Amino acid sequence: MFILSIAGLGNLEMCSFKIGDDDFVVHFFDNDHLKKAMKGEMADLSRRDEIMFTLWAESKEEADAWADEVRKVGGTIFDGPAVFGEGYYGLPFQTPKGISGMCFICEEV
Repeated sequence: MFILSIAGLGNLEMCSFKIGDDDFVVHFFDNDHLKKAMKGEMADLSRRDEIMFTLWAESKEEADAWADEVRKVGGTIFDGPAVFGEGYYGLPFQTPKGISGMCFICEEV
């Protein structure tokens, strides 16, 4: 069974699509909101695309473990793991090959 649910349509900062039985999530962020979350500049889209993979953690401990793994492989943690925004905990990171990512949990607020 294929399931698509949409959240955040009334929110001007982001919109999320949950796809499939395994809840694969695609987020579309307002550029200013994404820049703030990533703690840095975004890509010059005239030169390349900006894609960020987001990993959902089940707990703060799991997010912390992802941070350890990113460091072990030589990746960069831009901030955290830390609380950011209401109900969010996680970390923005980049792999050694330059792939941007975010690992976080979102507690119900």
